[in-house]
Amino acid sequence: GKGKMGKQSRRKKGKHKKSKEETPSAETGGSTILQQLRHADSRTRHAALAALTNTILDPERMSSNSKINIDLLQAIRERVMDKDLECAQLAAGCLSNYLRGMQQQDQDITSGWTIIFVERLKQCMEKFKNTKDTEQQHSPINQKQWWALTMQCLCALCSLVEMNHQALLNFVTKEESIDTLLTVLNISGKELKKDKSDSPTSYTYIEKSASYAAQTLHSALDDNAELMMKWKGSGRGWNTICQCCEEQSLPLVARLHCAGCLVAARLILENEALQTNVIVFAMPLLYSCLYLNLDQKTLLMTNLQSCYKKFKDEEADSMMEKEIIRKVNDRREPARVIARRQKELKEQKKKDEAKSKVEHEDTDMEDKDEAAESMQQNDSNAREVFELAREEWYKGMNPLELALEITANLTGIQVISESNEDIDMDGSDNERGNVDLSPIDSFLVEAIVK
Repeated sequence: GKGKMGKQSRRKKGKHKKSKEETPSAETGGSTILQQLRHADSRTRHAALAALTNTILDPERMSSNSKINIDLLQAIRERVMDKDLECAQLAAGCLSNYLRGMQQQDQDITSGWTIIFVERLKQCMEKFKNTKDTEQQHSPINQKQWWALTMQCLCALCSLVEMNHQALLNFVTKEESIDTLLTVLNISGKELKKDKSDSPTSYTYIEKSASYAAQTLHSALDDNAELMMKWKGSGRGWNTICQCCEEQSLPLVARLHCAGCLVAARLILENEALQTNVIVFAMPLLYSCLYLNLDQKTLLMTNLQSCYKKFKDEEADSMMEKEIIRKVNDRREPARVIARRQKELKEQKKKDEAKSKVEHEDTDMEDKDEAAESMQQNDSNAREVFELAREEWYKGMNPLELALEITANLTGIQVISESNEDIDMDGSDNERGNVDLSPIDSFLVEAIVK
């Protein structure tokens, strides 16, 4: 009897060990997860992708040194073209998280992803352009899914173009890549003119899609003479970019990236028409962003500091609460003793704050006790408020930073010396004061001074 029980026990342990080996991991990919990603049932594929998003491809859990199995990445890439929109969205999100979170990437493998993302984006834009589709295809829920997929594909494509040179070359080689981005900007501008209250979630996805499309376009054209020369005669393309600079419905960051495209073109192509576009379309936008509203920026900074302080105070209170509970559990003290100690600590804290502040607002002790009872909830609320304040700060400061960067490129002049005699050993130019500007640059300087 004992031997039989022992065998069963050993069998159980063996089975448990086998199932543990089949658990998917970042390095092996796991045969089970690969089968689920290629399963005929969309619900199984969706569950597998959701599991990956919350585990090895979660941005907060990803390590810069960890590696993802190539077969697993290949299976996820296949799902970007999935007929099920939610599966395709999750797959694009997984690849986007991988591209942004992994420092050790196989450049040869990821460079081929540009074709997949561009093809999927073309399908998305065809859905939006075809106004003769059924009402079901243009329902708010369906439209939200298509825009969510568009945003995820553009986010991943933007990371590829900025970080992978081979991916950029693949992007440039495919002629319809730029046209697809311009189509996204066109359709986004039209959709954002509609009432926001009709579909607020879709509105957010459309804004982010427009921003990522403009950023990808700017990154592709910046310092890319080959693409510039290839795209030199595309009058429709430049006209679209100029229109986007003035399109008020587009996010400010998207408009600035379009202005950056014009400035990047001016630095490479000596074209008087482009120079005029920079003066007429890009410069007014840059000026409006660089004209600082100090009251608004001060308000954003004050709000951020206040929310951060409140968050840290709540975090400190929460840590103190946990420490008290730990000590109480060790000593097993009565509840009355615990309450007395908490009251003394709060009173001491209140006295310390009164000393450091000139103005002190009286606080009701009853409210203090209620706040102590819901310490964990307050800590969560304070974190959410702080994150919202931080988002508002970035929303206000990112356009300023981008405008300064574009303005630096606009006003920068590259001096190419014809002989080495003009350059010292340390690389400095002896005749910087005698730089001759071309007529186009002269007009630009005059416009800037005005």
